[in-house]
Amino acid sequence: MRLVKSFFLVLITLLTGCAQKNLKLIYNSDPYGAMLYEGKKSIGYTPVQVAYSLNEEDVNRGYFIIKGKNVRWVSGATKAVENIKINLSNGFNQEYTFVRPKNAPGQNLDTKFAAELIKANIMQQQVNAQIRAYEDQYRLQSEQLQLLKRQQADQQIQQFPYKNRQHCRSRVFGNHIYTDCD
Repeated sequence: MRLVKSFFLVLITLLTGCAQKNLKLIYNSDPYGAMLYEGKKSIGYTPVQVAYSLNEEDVNRGYFIIKGKNVRWVSGATKAVENIKINLSNGFNQEYTFVRPKNAPGQNLDTKFAAELIKANIMQQQVNAQIRAYEDQYRLQSEQLQLLKRQQADQQIQQFPYKNRQHCRSRVFGNHIYTDCD
């Protein structure tokens, strides 16, 4: 019995130790709408979510280091960080915000772009809601049509129960088969 308990304890330890965790980090900027870069590769406009695979060593250590991120606002203002240290005791869904340098020119341009980006996101949400409503309406109408077709078929069977039924008799005479139907 003790051997079985030990076996299951070791098995559970191995399975949970080997399980890979993901860190989901949302990059924000103040104001919104800065382009996030990893090196020279653009990731997307903030806010943008990026998932990172954590290994057992990261989880045991309790933190994860993300290297080389920078953002550029439409005015040309930039902010770069060499390393971002993520404390995993705060969970596996976190946020990081890049704050625009106060002394960089073009603050009004960046603020206007952020407002336009927010407006575009709201409009996209409205379009998505309309699409879902049309899809729901189409699905409901399709279900109603199928129900109506089944009801009509049931009605025809009740009105003409022998419409599609034929009574046939077959007889064999030598090499010939004769069939008569009513």
